[in-house]
Amino acid sequence: MATSHISTAEELSSAPKPAPTYTENANPSLTEKGALSNDILSSSPEHLEHVHRRLLLKTDLAIMPLTALLYWLASLDRGNLGNARLQGLPADILGGDPKGNLFALCSSLFYISYILCQVPANLVVKRFDPAVVIGLSVVLWGVASASQAGARNFGGELVCRLFIGVFEAGFGPAIPLYYSYFYTRAEHGKRTALFIGSAAFAGAFGGLIAYGVQNLPSPPISHWRILFLIEGLPTILIGLLTIWALPNRPADSRLYTEEERAVVLQRLGRESKVESDKTVRWKQVRGALGDWRVWVMGMIYQSLNLALGSISSFLPTIINTLTPSPARAQLLTVPPYAAAFATMLVCAFISDHFAVRGPVVVVLLLVSGFGFMMLLIDHTHFSVRYGGTFLACMGTYTGVPLMMSWCAANYGSETKRAVALALMIGFGQCFSVVASFIWPTTDSPFYRKGFILCMTWSFFGAALALLLSIHFRMTNLARDRREGRPEKDVSPQTETLADKAPGFRYMW
Repeated sequence: MATSHISTAEELSSAPKPAPTYTENANPSLTEKGALSNDILSSSPEHLEHVHRRLLLKTDLAIMPLTALLYWLASLDRGNLGNARLQGLPADILGGDPKGNLFALCSSLFYISYILCQVPANLVVKRFDPAVVIGLSVVLWGVASASQAGARNFGGELVCRLFIGVFEAGFGPAIPLYYSYFYTRAEHGKRTALFIGSAAFAGAFGGLIAYGVQNLPSPPISHWRILFLIEGLPTILIGLLTIWALPNRPADSRLYTEEERAVVLQRLGRESKVESDKTVRWKQVRGALGDWRVWVMGMIYQSLNLALGSISSFLPTIINTLTPSPARAQLLTVPPYAAAFATMLVCAFISDHFAVRGPVVVVLLLVSGFGFMMLLIDHTHFSVRYGGTFLACMGTYTGVPLMMSWCAANYGSETKRAVALALMIGFGQCFSVVASFIWPTTDSPFYRKGFILCMTWSFFGAALALLLSIHFRMTNLARDRREGRPEKDVSPQTETLADKAPGFRYMW
């Protein structure tokens, strides 16, 4: 198992006093401020454990509810097009769209702009205050989302979807990077799962909202226009709150006392160097672009996103083949999303506890693949096919946060981590664009092409995840033989060497 460098209170207190190697290497400017005071770090194990628990609770309360709420809103704004499809949007502004091609274009354009803007957006988050960048992104995508209610034709809807993708690019890939500023690698997985889990919850809640809107008696405007307004306008207000309420980096945030800041920076410094500036190191940008493992992670993420893009936009349509009532189809989307949320939390805790990612991702992709295999059965078998939607949702949604955490754990420096995350997510989400075109209306009610592609790619992604996990494990063993076991009180010099730094170990 990879060395995770998780810092406990006992380890902190048992480190040499003073610890010149760490404090000189970790961050001189922070040391001058007293953030890594030896007096604080030489406290009793009991006291440090109390500080550790207090700062984690404080960090979680300041960050997790707000970021989960933001992703919940993003998922509503991203996925409500699928609900609007059943509420008359194609008939009103797409000329009926008998083949589903115009709807597929509207759905895919979001992903195209989202993919293209991710790397520059993550570098902006690295360079400037993350709370401001993330908050502004939320406000602007909320404006674009609510504007869909005013679309009068195909072109208007396309423009709205384009700008939702542009501005969400400054949020979605940024949050796993942002979490890495506050949490160790063994704390990252469950937090990312809670964050992404709000998407599964949004899918369930979105179905309930759409069901309620669908049953409004004689509304003044179309049901789908009301849906866009209800799910878009609150995003703008929450985005403004984010700019003020979301903490910046631990060293700059007023969230912590000096004692808490010393402990959190000491814990983070055991895994990689805590960077004192916001400089973008272009050599590491090139290093991420040329790292084959980033692209393999992107291919694994592709397999998840082919399924994720299919589920988020077409699950109501798929379930509608099992029941003649569109309103009942909206309601039946709720249980699979709820099951996905529960599975996500359980698997994330298991993954963090054992400090592994790859083997868990392998199992989840296999579950997703078998789910789509069940959906290939004749559409008259309601129980089997509906059960397949559960497995597809559980495997797909749970694999996404673990892939984000796996990528965030393995590239050392902030710059390479920022680019690697954006590349993996962007490259992977190319298949979300593909997902928009594999469910044409002409394939109803069997949708064999969509189910076969999702199943095949899930199994392919599982094979890649297994091979990459083995590679990281073997690399760690080779470094142990060459360097010896990493010293727990020495910070790897990842600021300049990224994941190549002596003492750095990969999470496999």
